[in-house]
Amino acid sequence: MVWQKGRLHHGGEGKLDPVQVIAFFFAGTAAGFAGYYVPLHFNALLSLLACGISDAKLATVFVFCLTFSCLACSLFSTLGGNKTRWLALEVAGGYAACALAIPLMFLALPAVFAAARPFLWLALFLLCSAIVLRDGNKKAAALVMVASGALGFLVLFFSLCDNALLALFTGFFGLSGNWQDNRDEQGAQPLGLPVLLVPIVGMFLVMLPAATPFLAQPVLSAALPLAGAGQSAALVVGKALYDLCSAFAIGKARSQGSAMLSDSGADIPAVFLGIALGFASLLCAIAFCRLAPRPGEKTRKAAAAAGKIVLACLVLFSCGPWGMIVATAAAATSEYAKKAGTNRGMCLGCLYVPAMVYPLGLAPVLARVALGY
Repeated sequence: MVWQKGRLHHGGEGKLDPVQVIAFFFAGTAAGFAGYYVPLHFNALLSLLACGISDAKLATVFVFCLTFSCLACSLFSTLGGNKTRWLALEVAGGYAACALAIPLMFLALPAVFAAARPFLWLALFLLCSAIVLRDGNKKAAALVMVASGALGFLVLFFSLCDNALLALFTGFFGLSGNWQDNRDEQGAQPLGLPVLLVPIVGMFLVMLPAATPFLAQPVLSAALPLAGAGQSAALVVGKALYDLCSAFAIGKARSQGSAMLSDSGADIPAVFLGIALGFASLLCAIAFCRLAPRPGEKTRKAAAAAGKIVLACLVLFSCGPWGMIVATAAAATSEYAKKAGTNRGMCLGCLYVPAMVYPLGLAPVLARVALGY
């Protein structure tokens, strides 16, 4: 994962101080507000801000609050008018539905995951094929998927740099494109996805290695015609919630935040506290986005430039010179996807392809091919 083990320390064995909990709730929520103005992913903010927390429970509160405050602000940043009202209902409803299904996730999903695990690579392959075939430029989509997958495989298999996923994602989605490109392709759409469908699709996706809501578009388009217009905002939020809980449900960290929580020594009660306060943080972020002035064009350009500088410095500091080389190669692939008119979500092949290769035992064979023998 992006997060290096040991950066968060074990702690939190004593009694929890309510004043500290409130302080970390407001700190995480306020930090997430940056997502309304600066196109930074919440994982980047976690990398910058969460490294000094020594108490596992307080770290859990901070991670949940920052994640959902920043995610909500990012979803709202490009919408205006009546769309924000519907988006608020969908985001809050999706989070609530997925939170209520968390006990089911903890109780039933481990058995389902164990039974389905040998076939998950096939499900991932079929979904990847579906999103390529649905793209307007199928050849370019396939090329970007394969190229990003090859880059991801080489970087991960040969450990070319520290925090490899940070370098890859920064290049694919942070350093390339402009402010509006990065916002639009997050797919913030109030699609009216049925609330009961969100936890089901979310749990299915959390079982798949490297799966994102973008991968669910073929499934949603079959169940809901409007889903063809973009990703469901409710599912984006619900999947983020299930990702944070994944290490405690199926023993696999499906996000950087989940890896951080697992490494910190957080327990199930701390996770439930984080879920409750994460919802409160989400509502605070929705209220902030409804009241805050929308950033103008000049502000957006300045924020985009500042965000790219922060990300470049973060990659250089966390990943080293090789990390910058990886990020540059990823950015070039992303720029090709943009010019070819294909969705830059195809760059997620950097995760999908390795996740399909490893279970089939093909990694050593492909590594030998890459080395020329």
